[in-house]
Amino acid sequence: MKPKAPKAKSKKKAPAVRAGELLYHAAHGLCRVMEVERTSDRGTNLVLTPKVPGKMGIRFVVPADGLEATGFHPLVSPAEAKRVLEYFRDGKPEEAFPAPGESSPGFAAENQTWALARTLLACCHDKVRDTKDKRLREAIDRSVRALVGELAYVLKLTPEQMVGRMRETLGSSTRKNVLLTTSLNAILED
Repeated sequence: MKPKAPKAKSKKKAPAVRAGELLYHAAHGLCRVMEVERTSDRGTNLVLTPKVPGKMGIRFVVPADGLEATGFHPLVSPAEAKRVLEYFRDGKPEEAFPAPGESSPGFAAENQTWALARTLLACCHDKVRDTKDKRLREAIDRSVRALVGELAYVLKLTPEQMVGRMRETLGSSTRKNVLLTTSLNAILED
């Protein structure tokens, strides 16, 4: 009897996206997939339009392969959104999820939402709190805005309610952080 050949490792495929589905982007917000275009030379493209008032008429065409690299990602589930808030409450940035590429619990742990959550909590726990560090300030602001927008939509809350939930959960795991407070307050002023 011949020995069996080892099975080829299957590559992790990006989630299939269909027309009508919603995707989220940290800067552009919630977008709907209007069309899935099949092109002969480049594969498949997604045509997206923002669902944000004031951005109507804009459209994005992004490749379906490597969607995460474009910054767009499928929305997390309500259960996953609650896990993000629990992650903030527990306050252990090094223990929540492995870094992308390591053994992980699945797609949700490797997507943009979790990357932003890790960034935010790591910045909040960072011992160096240079409020003049522009890159740190922008990282916190980008993470806060993106997380408030996506989690508020998924959990069916207003941005103001989501800011309150984030203050509650982050409050128990972080010391007073001026940059975080400023970013949360800016959302309430918008």
